[in-house]
Formats: sequence, C-alpha cells, structure tokens
Amino acid sequence: MSVMEVGTKLVELCRSGDFRGALDACYGEDIVSVEAVNMSGQGRETRGLEAARESPSEA
Repeated sequence: MSVMEVGTKLVELCRSGDFRGALDACYGEDIVSVEAVNMSGQGRETRGLEAARESPSEA
C-alpha cells in the first residue's frame, strides 16, 4: 500500500467508527502508541498491536 492508500483507508475506517479495524488494517505488530497525557496511570507509551487494542484510549 502507498502512503496515500494507508491514509485514505485509515480515515475511512475512523470516520465509520471502526477503530479496531483501523488498527488491524493500518498498523504493524510493532506499533508504539504515545499518548499526550498519562491518563490511565500506566504510562504514556504502549508497545505492540495487542497492547494498543487493549488500550483504554482505543475503546
């Protein structure tokens, strides 16, 4: 996929509310998610696709 195709797919999935589908379609297993603020008390950084799926900010 080109960068434009990934971006288009990501926007399409997010606009439809399919955030889990966006993670599965557009991100690799080695994703690193960094939040602006440590809201959960578990740190600002989440590593790995499975951890990102379980992140409270993804719900």
